[in-house]
Amino acid sequence: MFPIIRSRLDSRTLCRTLRSSLASPDETWEVGADDNGHPTLSNANFRIVLVPRTLRLLDAIHVYGDDAEIWFPLLSRIRLRAAARVRLIHNATENWKDSKLKKTRTRRRTKPAA
Repeated sequence: MFPIIRSRLDSRTLCRTLRSSLASPDETWEVGADDNGHPTLSNANFRIVLVPRTLRLLDAIHVYGDDAEIWFPLLSRIRLRAAARVRLIHNATENWKDSKLKKTRTRRRTKPAA
């Protein structure tokens, strides 16, 4: 098999494995931030860095395995970026602090007209 075809198939397989790992609640992905404040997800020797852009549709995703960047095809990157965002949202809802973030709602009634 040609190396370019083999690399594309292997990258899709790896991306599918990472997406299923991000979706699994049993996996322990650590959420953090890099030096520039970009959100990161890390598990074992894999690290995913999401680089926000002004237009959220064009956010960049960088995947590192043993500190070497891994190339993925465009559709695989888009799917992996969506899975990483879902994992970040899931982690944020798990660590919700009720006392500081949640406001109590008060109902205000107007006085009836006499």
